[in-house]
Amino acid sequence: MRLYRNVLILVIALALITGAYFIFSGIKAKNDKTNTTDSTPSNLQLMNQTSFEVLQMKIDNSSGSFLFKRKDENTDWTAVSPVGLKFDNTKINSMIVSFLPLNAVKEIGDVAGHDLSEYGLDKPLTIEMTLKDSTVRTFLIGNLVSTGDAYYIMEKGGAKVYTITSDNAKELFFTRVNIRSSTIYAAFKTDDVTGFSMDKGGQNFFSASKASSTEWKLNSPILVDADYDSINTILTVMSGITATAYVEENAADLSKYGLDKPSYAFVINLPTGNIKLVLGNLDKDSGMFYAMLAGSTDVFTIAASYFTFLDKPLDEIFSCFPYIVNITDVNKIIVNIDGKTITCGIQSTTDKPDDDKFTVDGKDATMKDANDNQPFRVFFQSLIGITLDEIDLNAVPSGQAEITFTYYIKKDPGVVKLEFIPKNENYYYVMRNGVYSGILVEKKQFDKTDGVRDSYKKLAAAIELVQNETQTPQTTAQTTAK
Repeated sequence: MRLYRNVLILVIALALITGAYFIFSGIKAKNDKTNTTDSTPSNLQLMNQTSFEVLQMKIDNSSGSFLFKRKDENTDWTAVSPVGLKFDNTKINSMIVSFLPLNAVKEIGDVAGHDLSEYGLDKPLTIEMTLKDSTVRTFLIGNLVSTGDAYYIMEKGGAKVYTITSDNAKELFFTRVNIRSSTIYAAFKTDDVTGFSMDKGGQNFFSASKASSTEWKLNSPILVDADYDSINTILTVMSGITATAYVEENAADLSKYGLDKPSYAFVINLPTGNIKLVLGNLDKDSGMFYAMLAGSTDVFTIAASYFTFLDKPLDEIFSCFPYIVNITDVNKIIVNIDGKTITCGIQSTTDKPDDDKFTVDGKDATMKDANDNQPFRVFFQSLIGITLDEIDLNAVPSGQAEITFTYYIKKDPGVVKLEFIPKNENYYYVMRNGVYSGILVEKKQFDKTDGVRDSYKKLAAAIELVQNETQTPQTTAQTTAK
């Protein structure tokens, strides 16, 4: 009997435990279902259309009233108002893509009996959207919730207040400035640029002009030829500059940005007109310059990393030459060096370089060496390859030139004469057609391997070798006749 009673007690206890489990599970399941219904965004869908359905969008926010339209989802937006608004089409697209489709995070409650100012819905941001089917939907967006990750929202004429994620709506709180495009001027090709200049602290640092498709000349502060690649590198940078952000439109006080007295200014000359970009103060913490375009007072920022050349001396920015010219543009060169006068004749064309003819002091110099190079071309390259070493704008050269190069060319000015006048034991002043160029070159340039002296020595040896080879058969024939 005792055993039976114990078994019966265990069975009743197990039944009570099992029943309690199922009762608890049922209550929990019900509560879980209720909670899911209250918080799942898919069950609180406010607008199921996508951004592709919207053809017109009117936004009223603290910065003003904005109306954008487009013909269809494949065309860009246009600003109906304000008239002349400058904006980035991709930023407008991003706003509507972020906003739609629109799902609530949570239902707050009925509007009736509530003070809308509690949610910031008495003075809301308003977005009115016109869809393809002409349906108009308008939503009012209020304050951020206390956690900062959601906004209060209600549909115009609706009865309930909801919250939506901050990601849905934050881009709608834009200003005229932060919807501007990062493009600050129309793209240009470096080949189209005809001139370029840079000012520092209100004073011209250099100006350059394009002489031909492959030639650039510095006009100030020195009169020399600039390496095409040096100029082209800077112009490539300038063509790709974009604004980091717009700071202020129609700025009244430029001094706070350092733009009343710019630190730097650049002028790019194009057939379609000039671009002038000015830089003001540098914010060292952000690494950004304040900047604007001439003719505008819209202030933006540009990364200082674009301008790695700003504070370099001129001779580090450019490879500069006293005079550089294509061999096809030269008829004759007269070189005076070490008491010798070397007269070089050139018959050259651009289309058949293998037919070019060269002479030195009346002797043929068209030969090639064992490496299939022409010693005359190496000599010519040594003449035009003399480069800037120092700049001295205040010097007044005097005395006689130790070395001169006189080029007779096929185009204006017809004759270019370079004179190298000693400054001291290390440097020459360079005169160009009687005018001091402002530059100094080291004397040792003339003595380096394949420099002027070395290349002329090799050229003279090659000419002598050819002459000896030509004369040898004649000498043999004369000996045989005797």
